[in-house]
Amino acid sequence: MGIEEERDLKLLLIEDDKVDQMAFKRLVKNDKLHYDFSIAGSVSEAREILAKEQFEIVIMDYLLGDGTAFDVFSCIKNTPIIFISGAGDEEIAVKAMKLGAYDYLIKDPDRNYLKVLPVNIEKAGKQKKAERQFQILSHAIMSINDSVFITNIDNRIIFVNKVFCTTYGYSEEEIKGRHSRVLWADESAYDRLINSLSSTGQEGWKDELYHKRNDGSEFPVYLTISAIADERGGEAAFVVVTRDITDRKKVEEHLRKAKEEAEEANVAKSDFLANMSHEIRTPMNAIIGMTDLTLDTILTKDQREYLDIVKESAMSLLSLLNSILDFSKIEAGKLELETIAFDLRYTLESAVGTLAVQADRKGIDLLCHIDPKAPNELGGDPGRLRQIIMNLLGNAIKFTDKGEVLLKVSLADVAKDDIDGKVKINFFVRDTGIGIPGDKLNKIFESFTQEDTSTTRKYGGSGLGLTISNRLVKMMGGEIEAVSTVGEGSSFHFTLLLDHVKSSAQDRVTQQGALHGMECMILVSNQLNGQIIKEMLTEMGGNVNVLENSEELLSELMRGFESGRQCELLILDCRLNGADGFRIVDRIKKSCQKQPGIIMLFNTNHRRGDLNKCHEAGLSDCLMKPVKRDALFKAVGKILKQGGKKQSDCPNNSVYPKAGANKGRRVLIVDDDKNNLRLLMEILRKAGYFVKPLKSAQAAVDILKHENFDVVLMDIQMPGMDGIEATEMIRNSKNGVKNPDIPIIAVTAKVIKGDRERYLASGMVDVISKPLDSEKLLASVKRFTEAASDTGVEKANNDDDSQERLPRLEGDIFNRDAALMSFDGNVTALNESFKSFIKDSSSMLDSVKSALDVEDEVALEERLISLKEAAAGIGGHLLRDEAFRMVLASRKGRFDDCRILYKRLESHLLSLVKEMESFDR
Repeated sequence: MGIEEERDLKLLLIEDDKVDQMAFKRLVKNDKLHYDFSIAGSVSEAREILAKEQFEIVIMDYLLGDGTAFDVFSCIKNTPIIFISGAGDEEIAVKAMKLGAYDYLIKDPDRNYLKVLPVNIEKAGKQKKAERQFQILSHAIMSINDSVFITNIDNRIIFVNKVFCTTYGYSEEEIKGRHSRVLWADESAYDRLINSLSSTGQEGWKDELYHKRNDGSEFPVYLTISAIADERGGEAAFVVVTRDITDRKKVEEHLRKAKEEAEEANVAKSDFLANMSHEIRTPMNAIIGMTDLTLDTILTKDQREYLDIVKESAMSLLSLLNSILDFSKIEAGKLELETIAFDLRYTLESAVGTLAVQADRKGIDLLCHIDPKAPNELGGDPGRLRQIIMNLLGNAIKFTDKGEVLLKVSLADVAKDDIDGKVKINFFVRDTGIGIPGDKLNKIFESFTQEDTSTTRKYGGSGLGLTISNRLVKMMGGEIEAVSTVGEGSSFHFTLLLDHVKSSAQDRVTQQGALHGMECMILVSNQLNGQIIKEMLTEMGGNVNVLENSEELLSELMRGFESGRQCELLILDCRLNGADGFRIVDRIKKSCQKQPGIIMLFNTNHRRGDLNKCHEAGLSDCLMKPVKRDALFKAVGKILKQGGKKQSDCPNNSVYPKAGANKGRRVLIVDDDKNNLRLLMEILRKAGYFVKPLKSAQAAVDILKHENFDVVLMDIQMPGMDGIEATEMIRNSKNGVKNPDIPIIAVTAKVIKGDRERYLASGMVDVISKPLDSEKLLASVKRFTEAASDTGVEKANNDDDSQERLPRLEGDIFNRDAALMSFDGNVTALNESFKSFIKDSSSMLDSVKSALDVEDEVALEERLISLKEAAAGIGGHLLRDEAFRMVLASRKGRFDDCRILYKRLESHLLSLVKEMESFDR
């Protein structure tokens, strides 16, 4: 407890008059005084209390029933006494003051003395505190392990403690009266001190510097100096405290060297991991990519089966690589967690959807049940949460040959929800697999460990998934536990305390698709899945009935038609136990005069032909299992908006554009690995692009001096000149490249923390990581080739550049899906970003205009890029692209073009703001 801490003042009132006692109590209560007081009504009672307790102030009446106040003085030690008497006798007052009373008050019939009593108590308390602090300070100065000396206003030493004499080698007599300058090894440091004290005054000064002993030797000290004020607030003296830090400096130097060595080792380790990642991912990219391309050709059944095995094995190797890298980061303490707002359901449902194919291949049901009571908008690390869930579900699917795997998520404690802005969420993964023996259960979270070696041989895997999940859960403040029965299955449970991001906005999709009491039926192969879907439809307000077989379904449909409560929505499995969903639809058409809106559910491994049957059957929609809530809500909402009109909305799985869509667009590919080069060529040629492959960065720089391309795909790690150096050379107009602003996309296996930012800072416009995602690659190439090949505003003058045109970039005024994806589905965070953008839009536009008015190329580009990035973050693609066009024009000094473009930029910004304001949140 600190000396200055606020607390009630402890008082003793010695008063035999009951009325005066009551008056004092009223004073304390009415004035809300912070007194902790006791009352003694006599000399004997006062002595008894003082023998047991210590008080900070004593207030005593002179005349008491069994004596006078003087009979109590001997019992009071080192405590201020406020003496009160009604006699008004001067001799009594003098005697009291001589005995040590702090103050003397005279009672009056109206008890007016009580009005000034609190002031006297406050003054006495301050004096007591000052005395106590002085005693503490005096003792501290003499017993402190640091050297202390005090100088007068002329900086001559007037006091030193014993440690000073020992440290500096002076006797008290030798040093007193001498100027403190004799202690300073560096005269300039002393001058800095004097100047600093002149400017900071009594605030003091601190520094590390060198002092000098009596024998002339120098040593490092940590020095603090502060001024002592006189009565008028001026400086009267200076207190200086120094500490010999010779040993600390030696330790610091040792630690500095050790830190440098450790950092060098960590850098080497990080570089090794990054290089290993790159070296392994590069051939893996070629294996997976070329396999995908081959699978897209006409193959025999055996060939397709063999290639599926190749791809599955390659993906297993890639998963193993990722696990080893993550484990290495955790062991090295390099793995860091994010804290960002995210959509819980979006994160979990996307993770489950990724594993659906794996579950389908084994013929098991993969289910996801998220309690509607669980808050959806949370704060934490969604990427690592997704990794934990995928590890647990992947393990569950791996060790389950029949039955089901379930992810269940719920609010841990409704009563304690949202304490201090936090919420507890339970995560539960259960399977019906082989189970784990009790004696092995406590080892499954250890590194490279599985239940036994035979399990490893049969099911494969590194044994790192559970280890990494366990470490990640602990890093996120939770604990993971497992329960299992051999032959019946296993369950894993963990609880995380996450930030609760409050939102008053209702679920936009739910509002659009409210069922309002509509009759709904569900017929699916898994009853638990039926209950999960029922919960979703009930949340929308529907009356839902889950049926067991097709005969019961037809009976219920007929019964509903006859009773006038006809089913309006049917959720139907494409594949049921012993039945085909399309045959059931045919029977419904033949048996029922009016067909309900039907949403067909498919497993992910169904052929595209099955999906196309939806259109032929006239179904309302088709969804993949496990069903995502938002997808279901949107499908239902679409049916309701169309007034029951059926339409097929089968997904298009092809990532390739229509033939001829990219004809004439030129792409330069730079990669030293021939397999990756071939893969990129095949993907782009199939999409209709003209492709030029090169194996070195220098060759790319050379060819760009005399040939035009729309975009460059640039590998990062290449012998000789790497991708970053090549990009910087291309961007430098002095190197003779025809178009220094050509879009350059990094295509690399080396994307660790900070790399993406480094690539973009070098002048690249996008980063695609290996192994390649063909859809992302083609989307990026399409965006930038369109930017480079379309024509736009012409130069108005007739100089040599009059025929050169600026690129016309196309995009949506407002891309809702892109905006939601940028915020991981978090509508609340998106809305906040909208508000911020709308608020800042005018000032951003004004800043661009002011830079354009004075033709400040650097400031204009900086402000345009800032506007471009802000627009991209909230789905304003047209504004983003228009800003990019102005950047290209400004880099060539085409300010007349920029002024024309500015008007369009302003128009796009106003349109974007209008779209955002009308966005149904």
